[in-house]
Formats: sequence, structure tokens, C-alpha cells
Amino acid sequence: MNKLAIFVEGHTEFFLIRRLMKYLTPSEDLQISRYDVTGERCKRRFRDAKQSFYYDDGTYCVQLVVCSAGEHVISDIRERYSELTSNGFTTILAVRDAYPEFKYDDIPNRISSWQKEYRYLTIQPFIVIATMETEAWFIAEHSHFQRIDSKLTIEKIKSILQFDPRVENVEMRKHPASDLKKIYKSVEVNYNKYEAMVKQDVNCLNLETLCADTTNRAHSLKRLIHAIELFFEKDISESPSV
Repeated sequence: MNKLAIFVEGHTEFFLIRRLMKYLTPSEDLQISRYDVTGERCKRRFRDAKQSFYYDDGTYCVQLVVCSAGEHVISDIRERYSELTSNGFTTILAVRDAYPEFKYDDIPNRISSWQKEYRYLTIQPFIVIATMETEAWFIAEHSHFQRIDSKLTIEKIKSILQFDPRVENVEMRKHPASDLKKIYKSVEVNYNKYEAMVKQDVNCLNLETLCADTTNRAHSLKRLIHAIELFFEKDISESPSV
């Protein structure tokens, strides 16, 4: 059995990656489980959320760990590392937002610093920083807005953001979650990051478009998808080139 642990910032990343894993798996043999982590630093509590999703017999095992905040993702990997390796996990992936902790230009140095920290470990976590937030990927997959509300046309979105998500680099948006709030507010929908809203958004995404087209305008999404694809082929500790 091939085992992958993915440490994510919150609900948005959890529901998106869970759906992506099922979409990208080369077979139906996939098992996904969820762990929630709560508490302050040095007093973190890992809890099995008792949410398991089986697609056939589970040749691929994925454990999604929801860390509740971006600042905890890397430190939670440190705390969980020994248990993961002792339980046969061979690949670890970290996914978190850049905003609000650091700026666009800080990202390469942050990733490099974290990778150096783990360079002596048998399993080196592969780190994806959503630039500047995971919501940027939702904006780039602009076709999904009309599945939320038919009035959310591309022209309306361009007018609200003064930005064309079809052609412009969405990763240059400073606060994509705020952009989503503005878009939703225009049709009297209150955007938030509660599970119900996030699940609705994720389920409206066209995954074929997300993987084949949106990645052209969202490099960090391309990095995530490539990492997942490599898990189904080999160990991603070899560091994808994207």
C-alpha cells in the first residue's frame, strides 16, 4: 500500500484536495481519512475525525491532516513525523496559504528554508504554498461562478475586481479570499470559510478545467497537482520541477 500524508491549513484545502485525489487517482483503489489538529503550539491535539472514504480496497492510502491555521502546518509535520514513518507513510505533503504571514517575494526563500530543515530526514516533506491563498485557484477557474449564480458572468467579475481571471496571473492578487467575498456579495451571498460554503464552492469547480487550464495561471496549483500525480507514480520527495 502506498501511503501519503497531506497536512493542510483548513477546510478549503481539505475539501479541494480530497476531490482532486479521487479525480487524479489512476485506479479506484483509494482510501482517504481525516485528522483534525487543535490547540496552541506545544499543546497540539491530533484527533481522528472518524471520516474515512473508501474507493475499492485502498491500494493508495491518503491521510489528510487539517491543521486549523497555516502557521501550524510545518510544525505539525514535525510533531507527527515519527508516528507517520512508523506506520508506513512514505510521502508527506504540506499545503498552506502565503497570506497573511508573508509576501509574494518571500515564498521561494520560505520553501527553501523549510526544505533545508528536513534535508537529513528519510522522508522530506514536499511543500506547496498557495499564492497568495487557495481561493486564487477558485477565481482562476472562473467558469464555476455561474454554477454558483447565473448572474456571475465573466464581465461582472472583471468589473468587480478590475481583473480578468481568464488571462491575468491570479497569483498576483494580494487577498483572493477578499476578492471572493466581493464577487459573492454582488449577488447577495455571504462568502465564508465554513464547511457548507467551502464544499459548495469545491463541488462547483470543473476539475478538468482546473487541472488542464487553470494551472497555466496558477503556478502553485500546478505544483500541487503535479505532486499528487507523482504520488501515484513515485515518491514526490524527489521534488517536482514545477
